[in-house]
Amino acid sequence: MNTNDKLENRLQALAAEIFAADTPPAGHRERFAQRLDAERALRRRRRLSWRLAIGAVALAAAVALTAVWLWPTTVASDGCDDAAESPVEVQRYYAMKLDHELEATRALIGDTENEDRRALLEELQAMQAEGVPDVQLPDDERITLIVRVYTSKIDALKHIQTQLSTHYKKEES
Repeated sequence: MNTNDKLENRLQALAAEIFAADTPPAGHRERFAQRLDAERALRRRRRLSWRLAIGAVALAAAVALTAVWLWPTTVASDGCDDAAESPVEVQRYYAMKLDHELEATRALIGDTENEDRRALLEELQAMQAEGVPDVQLPDDERITLIVRVYTSKIDALKHIQTQLSTHYKKEES
């Protein structure tokens, strides 16, 4: 008989002794019930803490959404114009864009001395000096006029820039 067979026989004998008794040892059922009760209490506490956390998050989200929904979206005006809708601010913005385009156009013209360059520079200076017509209009209409005047100037400058860049590319080739 080899070692494995001996070990198997011994385990079968011990198993027969252990499982022969129909009743568990004294106090086994009470210890088992206490463990089950402790595990159930722990699960209840975990569930309660998760429920409280989810409830707190839901409450915070509800308060935030209600605050955003009920918060006034417009600020009451105290008689002064809003800076974003002021004709002066709009004109400053478009003047800045026009200056940027003028500088880009001047950079494309270069340092060459010829009659076309001088005429083009004079036109650029005249364009920069020419302002928006000074007429009495409501703010909305004045803003529309400012946008139209400056947009046409900026579009003309972009067209000139395109023409200059294609002209210089042809000369380089």
